[in-house]
Amino acid sequence: MQVPYFPPVQSLADFPASKCRDILRKAAGLPNLEVDVRTVKTWNMSAQVAERFQVMSAVDWLATVSAATFESTEAL
Repeated sequence: MQVPYFPPVQSLADFPASKCRDILRKAAGLPNLEVDVRTVKTWNMSAQVAERFQVMSAVDWLATVSAATFESTEAL
């Protein structure tokens, strides 16, 4: 789950496992949901733009997009 935070005034320490559990329970609408928070990490969004494009079928395009390069998804 990705939770927005504002690094200039917040840090990772502002999101202990207990707070993350509460956020997940509220998002799920299940106040008694058992949640096992294993890690809490930050995640930085980035973007890349292709220098050139190749004409391809919709199936080829879908396979290419789904195999796109992403760093491991680490969201707060």
